[in-house]
Amino acid sequence: MPRYPEHLRGFDYTGPNRYFLTMCTNQRARHFVERQHVALVSEQFQRASREQAFAVVAYCFMPDHVHLLIAGERDDADLKRFTKYASSTPVSTSDS
Repeated sequence: MPRYPEHLRGFDYTGPNRYFLTMCTNQRARHFVERQHVALVSEQFQRASREQAFAVVAYCFMPDHVHLLIAGERDDADLKRFTKYASSTPVSTSDS
């Protein structure tokens, strides 16, 4: 079972704050050794950042995880929505 860090009490994770995130692949599979997988996930992060009012400041792909530094751009930027959108919205692989 994955172990997640505890949330800070009294902090709502919204607004113009910066966050350092690490997202791992399912069962730590080495998906990010393939350029096309990195490109798809990178585009998904960019899409999530546009939709959820975050800037992707920096990122680093490793074989089985990715590190992200993101910054909220507005008062309604919501980290919980960003992470849900960035990690669960399917990315299309078709050109249509």
